[in-house]
Amino acid sequence: MSADDFGRLLGAVAADFVKTGDGHREVNITWLYEDPTCVSYEAVVTDRDSVAWTASSVATFSKRDGHRITPEEVFSCDEKQIKRLMWQYRGDLPMEVSSPDALYVGDVAFIDGWVIVIGPARGTSGAEYRLRYPEIEKWLIPAKGEGYLSR
Repeated sequence: MSADDFGRLLGAVAADFVKTGDGHREVNITWLYEDPTCVSYEAVVTDRDSVAWTASSVATFSKRDGHRITPEEVFSCDEKQIKRLMWQYRGDLPMEVSSPDALYVGDVAFIDGWVIVIGPARGTSGAEYRLRYPEIEKWLIPAKGEGYLSR
């Protein structure tokens, strides 16, 4: 991603997160991971009015053509299995649902050794489900070279 592209990305994020009124909004964008094929970023938005509400989003971009990686480009399994993996790796996320079927599969990204999937949890519209790479490898599209996306 060129510096111009990244500047446009930041501008788009800022435009999406304009806050009016008495509340306070904090937006943090963090570089997460990079290899020869891709780069990953995370955006965490915290709104503070009478309570704190957070939303996380992640994105991995192909260095070859700049497109954003989708779950279908990462996982070789169906959405139901991805939801089961999210449920298995939910850790201590406070859940408002009682089964994996009620989750949704959001954005995906890579951190070295992890596949991150965004989904729901109590108090957030986007929580990170950290799926440990070696343990979920059989549900991923196999790599044909170096890096996560070399196919």
